[in-house]
Amino acid sequence: MKRLEEVVTSLQQELQQIQKSRTKEYVSWPWVCAKVMRILCEYPSGVTRAILLSELHQALQANSWRTKGAMFLRDGHTAHKRTEIASMLDCRSIAYSDVLDVTVTQCYDIPGTTTKLVLLTDSANTHDSRGIEMYLHKKFYEKLEDLMSYPVRMTCNRLLPAEGTPNSSLLRLLPSEHVVIVLPLRDTCNLEDRFVPINSVDQSTVCEPGCYISNVIAEVAKIGTEEVVHCFDGTAFRRLVVQLKDIASVLTPLVLWDSYINFVRLFQEGDVLYLEKPYAKPSVNGSFCLEYGPGTVIYMKPFQPGHEMVCTQQSHKAVSVPVVKTLDGKLDFSTYLYQLHIQEVVPNLINVTLMSLCTCVSEREFFSTGGGGCSSERFKLELSDSSTSSISVVVEDPTHKIFKTLHANQCLVLEGLSTCAGDNGRTMMSCNIGTGGRIYNVSCLPGRLLTPYVCDHKTLAEACISDDVEFTTMVTLVSWDNASSPVQLHHSLCGHSSRKAGYMMTCDHCRTTEQLFVDGFRGTSVAVNADSSFCVDSGTDTRWVWMFSLVAVIEDKSGERLKMSFTSIAATSLLGCLPNDFADLCNDERVGMLESIIGKELLLCVSKVVGGFQVNLACRKP
Repeated sequence: MKRLEEVVTSLQQELQQIQKSRTKEYVSWPWVCAKVMRILCEYPSGVTRAILLSELHQALQANSWRTKGAMFLRDGHTAHKRTEIASMLDCRSIAYSDVLDVTVTQCYDIPGTTTKLVLLTDSANTHDSRGIEMYLHKKFYEKLEDLMSYPVRMTCNRLLPAEGTPNSSLLRLLPSEHVVIVLPLRDTCNLEDRFVPINSVDQSTVCEPGCYISNVIAEVAKIGTEEVVHCFDGTAFRRLVVQLKDIASVLTPLVLWDSYINFVRLFQEGDVLYLEKPYAKPSVNGSFCLEYGPGTVIYMKPFQPGHEMVCTQQSHKAVSVPVVKTLDGKLDFSTYLYQLHIQEVVPNLINVTLMSLCTCVSEREFFSTGGGGCSSERFKLELSDSSTSSISVVVEDPTHKIFKTLHANQCLVLEGLSTCAGDNGRTMMSCNIGTGGRIYNVSCLPGRLLTPYVCDHKTLAEACISDDVEFTTMVTLVSWDNASSPVQLHHSLCGHSSRKAGYMMTCDHCRTTEQLFVDGFRGTSVAVNADSSFCVDSGTDTRWVWMFSLVAVIEDKSGERLKMSFTSIAATSLLGCLPNDFADLCNDERVGMLESIIGKELLLCVSKVVGGFQVNLACRKP
């Protein structure tokens, strides 16, 4: 793990130097770490340092727009893709959901018509000055001065070949009503004279069936989710409610219908909206709700996140680093410059990335998330890192894929963590795989084991005296120690080995006994104890699964020999055969497959465990 930390830090510093020569942007350690993990997953046969750096540099260039005022929707809302005009012209296409941040530089009439064309250039891309013409929507004809004074954010765009022009390949954008005029953060733009706070609107002036009211100012408090409204005549409409709040934090709903729902791509929670000519309707509670009408125009002042200075220890000296503070007072560590260690973790953090050692994996429990049955699982990990501190992480995994790969003393990278204060005063962490959290089992990544740049292979003698709990090595397999029983049945819920007597299966660890159908181990099992807390693992077709339990004698080039046990994943990667398929083979086929590995040079990722060594991953030397 120490070598991997050094590699990520070195790559971050190198990318930082590249960025300094181009922009003033910085490269965060969590971003580099997460990208390295993804690259190692995408290249299971390994990569060179040059390819790794090239992939990171390309990802950095593609990601550079994020720090140039691009929009991100928080609290469960995903960021929408921003498209640059240069990219749109090169591809000659634009998605209906893409967002454009542009500047209106010119406006002119089409001869013989009243139609206006505006020339748009990209607000962020200063390296490509190409622009594109757009037919201006008629509702903005009276807003030309504002359109040409401030940046514009727009969506729901469509391209059309420009007919009647000498250049037949020229493209134009069709009119779009989904436009927001972006105001500068500090300048008031003299709009206070034209807009009033939403709480100053006289509710008695809002009458049935609705009317346009005076221009109002309000802050986006919460963006709801889209829903379908069914009417008595059989028609259906899509609706989304955006909660606006005034200076007294009184909420007023802004209801968006059908195509106007696309406006939520253009602002986020915390932004201040200046609504010109909003349409108001009375509500049942005596108040009113707002709607976007044909005459409504939206100005928007982007949310300026607060920052809090966080002190960290770097190179034996204290350094203060600014961290974004969210609307609910939490610190967002997604752009934290340095590596965060466990001893620095405090409550109320989000988007934390940790590289740590898993010291313990608790038993998992299954629970329903509303759909009935066992739709998700929860388990706890104990983590430690080079700071010698430890912390607990509660993992919720609806995919049922992570738990079966985890063992003690494996190196993990966890992404998208959040923290809170525990009952005993100890900081607790959580990782929800269903809402964007990720866990990379570095000890089981073939891409890492087969990339010499990120591995520091040790001899067996060096590994025995080293303080490193997890290491990689290059060895030769001498013999199998338990070739007579290479696979065993395990209880899929707790992961412990089980014993069979007739058609009864018993797990002594959790004291569960079940009766099997006549078709054998791979059939569906029926619980005898009828304990509803034990559910069939959604990742298997039975509670009792075959798993490898191999032990081998290995030898390195110095002649040092050790006995090591293989995890089921390590044995599967080495033999190229799943345990249940191996169990179906006859004895001669099993022996032949095992003997074919003897004498081969292998690359191993090994962890020190109580009573010996555990092989997490095994690959044949290329």
